[in-house]
Amino acid sequence: MKTVLFGDHSSPHVHRWVEFLEAAGTEVVVIGYGEGQAPDNYAYRRLISRSAMVGSSWGKFRSFIADLFLIRKENPDFVCVHFLTARYALLTLLLFRPCILTCWGSDILVDLPASRGLGFALRRAALARAARITCDSDEVFRAIASASPAAAGKTQLIFWGIDTRFFRPPEPERRAGLVLREALGIPADAALLLSNRLAAPNYRIKEIIERFVAGVRDEGTHLLVRLQPGADHGYVRSCKAVGAGNERIHYLERPLADAEMPALYAACDMVLHFPRSDATPVSMLEALASGCAVLCSDSMDAYRVLADDYRITRLPLESLDDAAVGAALALRSRYAAPNARAVRRLHSREKTVGELRSMIEGLVPRPAERGRPRGRPGRQGSDA
Repeated sequence: MKTVLFGDHSSPHVHRWVEFLEAAGTEVVVIGYGEGQAPDNYAYRRLISRSAMVGSSWGKFRSFIADLFLIRKENPDFVCVHFLTARYALLTLLLFRPCILTCWGSDILVDLPASRGLGFALRRAALARAARITCDSDEVFRAIASASPAAAGKTQLIFWGIDTRFFRPPEPERRAGLVLREALGIPADAALLLSNRLAAPNYRIKEIIERFVAGVRDEGTHLLVRLQPGADHGYVRSCKAVGAGNERIHYLERPLADAEMPALYAACDMVLHFPRSDATPVSMLEALASGCAVLCSDSMDAYRVLADDYRITRLPLESLDDAAVGAALALRSRYAAPNARAVRRLHSREKTVGELRSMIEGLVPRPAERGRPRGRPGRQGSDA
């Protein structure tokens, strides 16, 4: 089985999805439209980057035509499209083979309602045309069905499964976490809150820092803000300005390798999630699998659904204070292990791979059953 996947090759979501597909027995050719290079640890088997082509209108046109020719050359069993843009919508409409469209959340909850005219029409038509659609929250599912009733029957909830062999509660001594705390100048006995989302207005990182300064006064409680690569520099400066002079606020600004993520969660006691819009956040599930408490918004539909299966604390960001932190820490001491078990049962990597495999097998017969010849494999590079 073979697919050509279109998406942002520098995104952890795309990298993770490629791993799921390969584990499900599918060969994947990635056509990358990320703004930069993929991190060194993203070992795609075949990556064709279009990043250098899309700096102009002519380059965008050339890359679109190149994509159509590449699909014909590679002769995949199906095509995967990640994140519904007008460009990808048009591509979906022009395909003569099954397409699995994966919606991430903001493309449906924010971009689709904001689009007008041709852009809106293309997106709706692509939802109707796609052979299968995946998303990771009930709210996105309902928005897809509302935008295109024809899409409802072929949309499936498939989560970004967590590798629970990798993300799991740390040993009682939390040695890896203590090493990271020491490197960042964070006291070993502090209650440490983690803001782990991209520093961008949608994730309200600046407001989280403001609220920590105003409402969390306990000297034993600290905040660690992870400033991930790709964040807007102006927004990052405004976040730091809000927390200037507060010695209980720390910033992690270097890139973290995948192998370091368990140590990050082992260093922290709870994670904070207060976005304006969101689907089911992978980082929240990683934190739950790692034994952290969760303090999150009470207005996110996806978080309400998660609260049915996990013990998390939901409240308005304006209510974040010492009492809320104390209540969340009390839950952590009682429910860290049950939460981790729930991730293994409901949101594991194995579950995601199995669901993808079933979807693909229901969509496309195995090559041996069709007896269809293969096209020659293309070469890796930006000019394919």
